[in-house]
Amino acid sequence: MIDTKHLGGLFSIGLYGCDSLTDRDKELLTIIQPSGVILFQRNIKNPEQIKKLINEIKSFLGYKPLVSIDQEGGIVSRLTEGFTVSPGAMALSRTNNPENSYIAGKILGLEMKAVGIDWDLAPVVDINNNPDNPGIGIRSFGETREIVTAHAKEFVRGLGDEGIISCLKHFPGKGRVTTDAHLDMPELEIDKDLLFHDELYPYINIEAPSWMPSHVYYPALQSVREPSSVSKEILTDLVRGELGYKGVLISDDMTMGGIIKYYSVAEGVKKSFYAGMDNILICHDFEKQLESFNVIKKEIESNETAYNRMVESIERNLELFKISNKAAPSLDEIHSTDHIMQMKSITDDCVEILKNEDNAIPMKRIDLIYSIELARKVEIEDIKDPIPPAVTALSKETGAPINFITDKELKDIDNFSDTAINKKIVLFTENAHLDSSMEKLIKQLSEKSEIMTVCALRNPYDKDIDGVKNIICSYGYTKMQQERIVDLLTGK
Repeated sequence: MIDTKHLGGLFSIGLYGCDSLTDRDKELLTIIQPSGVILFQRNIKNPEQIKKLINEIKSFLGYKPLVSIDQEGGIVSRLTEGFTVSPGAMALSRTNNPENSYIAGKILGLEMKAVGIDWDLAPVVDINNNPDNPGIGIRSFGETREIVTAHAKEFVRGLGDEGIISCLKHFPGKGRVTTDAHLDMPELEIDKDLLFHDELYPYINIEAPSWMPSHVYYPALQSVREPSSVSKEILTDLVRGELGYKGVLISDDMTMGGIIKYYSVAEGVKKSFYAGMDNILICHDFEKQLESFNVIKKEIESNETAYNRMVESIERNLELFKISNKAAPSLDEIHSTDHIMQMKSITDDCVEILKNEDNAIPMKRIDLIYSIELARKVEIEDIKDPIPPAVTALSKETGAPINFITDKELKDIDNFSDTAINKKIVLFTENAHLDSSMEKLIKQLSEKSEIMTVCALRNPYDKDIDGVKNIICSYGYTKMQQERIVDLLTGK
């Protein structure tokens, strides 16, 4: 019989220490005794430090919790310094070889396992069927269910071969929505037949030990306007009933805007638990983490229905420990020459010339480089270099000066674009198709310059902007992807 003292098995929590556990971390771990701990950039420096921190958590608790992380590759890569960084999902799919997604998953999996990480909250299996989606884009493998499923299945296989638990997200699907769930609750307005045909296709056709329901409202199946993450109609009736899924449901972070705009964290956690969530993820806010735990503790101690719900979920969570039981490789295998070369080969295949109507690429002469400042477009991603390294590298190699595009320049487009008159220019963009001012600037630069080549660092849809005749798309801005852009531009 599972005792109520084990109710921490329902929780995965974010901690706050890096070099060592903080006093608050120790208090959280002592009270909650969680089944899982999630790492963020705040907890990470390098492989040696991560392994030391995880060992400290294990020693303090007296057992090793499942350590999870968001390591999708590309723009959502927590492990960077000292690790091999993979291109993201859409970049992998642009190689047109699902085997590359397997290799990426296997390399990421081995390096996670080496430091003690058990659970990768990836891959994203949202179908990118809305080019204007602010939160998915290149985090998706592509625009069709077949592409997404083929590549995600191989990524999951690669992780699994290294003993890493995978997680399909974001159930029931966020590719079609127009709102970022980190900020507010998206609404998925399609009928049930289309849901099963498209959004649910990867879930039905990929075997994975965990799924992540997100804070999306799906009116065709929900009688109450609330996030899927707290809906019994979604978590129990659809997932367990119609789909027959036996694995673990881990929530999207319960402190995201998509849920806390409608409930307190503790209230959302309680509703999610009763609706059928197995592992409740609370990434931030020490007070809210403790409050949520105490609310569930009170329910379980006084309510037989809650107790039975706890037992059901903890039994599912325990199955995950069996998957992660593979021995860890040596730290020496992290960022090995072999891993680097394999990722470089994949990167060389994914960065591509989408248009070259003027036969401009490679460019024999570059007079001026225009650069946007990289922004944090998705709450989950970590931007370290606001100025793309490819810009400074290209300027150094060619001697071309850099014109930075700021809000001031976008308000004075006519005068700013005059700087391109009769020049051969390179323009770096990031989702310019979502910004009318950038679209206007691109059109004017194309008209005034002698030749313009665009380098789209993110979604490929910048290729459809009026005036874009020559364009390279990298589908992300890892170091290798940016190096590949410079090689293509300069003819290397």
